[in-house]
Amino acid sequence: MAETSGVIQGLKWIRGARALLVYIGPTSSALEVFVLHFEGMDEGELGGHKAMAQLIARAYGVGLPITLFHDVGDIAITGVDVRFASIRVDGAEVTQSIQSLNHAVPLIALKTTVVRLYLSSRLATNVTVQGAIRIRRPSEGTSRTLASLNNVVLNPALFGQVDTLRRQATNSLNFALPPDMTAAGGLIVELASLTNTATNVALNFGPPGDLATVTFIDSPPLRLRMIGISYAQGSPPQTFLPTSLDFGMTISWLQRAYPVAQVLASQTIVPANAAVPFGCGDINTQVAALRALDMSAGADARTHYYGLVSDGGFFMRGCSGVPSTPDPSALGSGPTGPGTWGWDFDGTYGDWYTGHELGHTFGRKHPGFCGETHDDPAYPFVAGQLSNADDAYVGFDVGDASFGLTMTALPGTDWHDVMTYCSKQWLSSYTYMGIRTRLLAEDALGPGGGGSGRPDERFPPGFEQPGQGVKRTLVSVIAEVNLRDGTGKIAYLLPVERGEPKPDPNSPVRIRITGRKGATLDEVPVLVKPFAEESPHEAGHALIDAIIAVPPDASAIELYVHGKRVDTKRRSSSAPIVRDVRVHSYDAEGLLLDWDEGTPRKGGHRYNVLMSEDNGRTWHTVAVGLRSRQFRIHPENLSKDRRVLFRVEATDGFRSAKTVVEWSRAANG
Repeated sequence: MAETSGVIQGLKWIRGARALLVYIGPTSSALEVFVLHFEGMDEGELGGHKAMAQLIARAYGVGLPITLFHDVGDIAITGVDVRFASIRVDGAEVTQSIQSLNHAVPLIALKTTVVRLYLSSRLATNVTVQGAIRIRRPSEGTSRTLASLNNVVLNPALFGQVDTLRRQATNSLNFALPPDMTAAGGLIVELASLTNTATNVALNFGPPGDLATVTFIDSPPLRLRMIGISYAQGSPPQTFLPTSLDFGMTISWLQRAYPVAQVLASQTIVPANAAVPFGCGDINTQVAALRALDMSAGADARTHYYGLVSDGGFFMRGCSGVPSTPDPSALGSGPTGPGTWGWDFDGTYGDWYTGHELGHTFGRKHPGFCGETHDDPAYPFVAGQLSNADDAYVGFDVGDASFGLTMTALPGTDWHDVMTYCSKQWLSSYTYMGIRTRLLAEDALGPGGGGSGRPDERFPPGFEQPGQGVKRTLVSVIAEVNLRDGTGKIAYLLPVERGEPKPDPNSPVRIRITGRKGATLDEVPVLVKPFAEESPHEAGHALIDAIIAVPPDASAIELYVHGKRVDTKRRSSSAPIVRDVRVHSYDAEGLLLDWDEGTPRKGGHRYNVLMSEDNGRTWHTVAVGLRSRQFRIHPENLSKDRRVLFRVEATDGFRSAKTVVEWSRAANG
């Protein structure tokens, strides 16, 4: 036997079937349907069902809470319990970020979860109540009791107005579920008690029984590498970079708003290679180059990379790739700073702005509201809101005590989806579930991202491929192109240890590898990764982030857009060499590395710097494409009590040389 409690929202008589449909739920937009049958019954059964129908009708007429009894998995009503109570339980909402009263949004296992309890009072005056709920697993007989986080004032004038109560966190009785009770599986919530805080007297309430039965499902984490971009501007020059608040609040916001229980985030500070005022395309190519070296060093290919730029010197508008299929290599960049934008007063806007740009990298497009392009006609809610006028969905920010953020309800008709350009941004149910679907698909690719490592160059005797008798070098080609203008520029050529060439036969962009006297050795059509169109003049703006196999006799790599050569990078006349790396003492400005190449070399060489804090097991890149033979490691990148290895690489884009040096603060004072 099962039971369902609530408030009758409507009745409907089905004449042909001789059946009464009973609609029960907290509001007219969050209902369950049960049926009371009259067909084919003997006189005794018919009398009992008529009595139940009368009770249901009376409860419906005066708004009394009611409990319907039925068999498990069946909607046929077998019994009715109606009780008068001074406090009516109108509904319970188990929420994490965005939710409806009928729990249409999946609950993520181990994500911070709040139960919101909505109550109506029949008492003559306001009463302040506190309460407790019982929670239990369906498979377990024991239950756990939780006290409410807050007291709530019940105003008789708001009787039955659940939509109004949902608009403020202080209007609901709130309960924080313990993490172990949010593990994957089912959970049953029941109201245990209500107490008048003024008199400490228990209040009678109804209906009895379970308030909600929900299910938590496993979901992968968000893997994120945040690249804080530093730059100097002004006279005398002043250095600008994201603050610890920018980083911390962004990670917190993503964990609260995104469909994840955990954000596996790391961060580094890297100086901008492009001159001020650079654009997001410049930063995206640099971030792509950093990612390529990290992936070559064995990083998890499911990690999204994002460049964060302080607006202290100037404002850099953000842009990101929008892949049509799961692709963790899609990346982006955007600004951050303390601006309020008229509605955001937590000290930084980098959190939701990053949420917007990262959303693009998970395939989310602009719905077309508040001045943006209209790229996603499937967006289901009016004006970019989190809900239509029925208030079916309400956002909920669980808060973060470490940043002084309290729980806050985000009414669906007031707040807007993060993929719009509107104010008051959060994730709608549409975007929330869309990002989760893409996260699941990316997670299935595995840490190699669907395949990594050098191609197998072994062939049986007699089957050697022409031109591949010797081993080729894998090279990461990072370029910025504009398909509308037919322009482009190669930003970085990086020989890498790992990677998988993935040609796109239909691409309008090709990379041609030439040998001596311009002879074509190979031509590869490469995947184009368009950026979200952030303004009309940026239409056609895209990133090339490709791995190609380069033969040892290559002398140049050429970039073609729509059949026209737009850029060329040539092999240097001298092989790269790097040696005599020196680590200077640590101070407030960080750690200075410098090196040389021995005898004077001709130009064309660039330098990359990587560091490892686990004796070379993993590496992450802190500089790419340097022209100077020195680099200062920012203090934020250095642990004060760990031994660190630095690897300096010299490359002409076709060949590379590297050396490793050790440093520890303890050993060097």
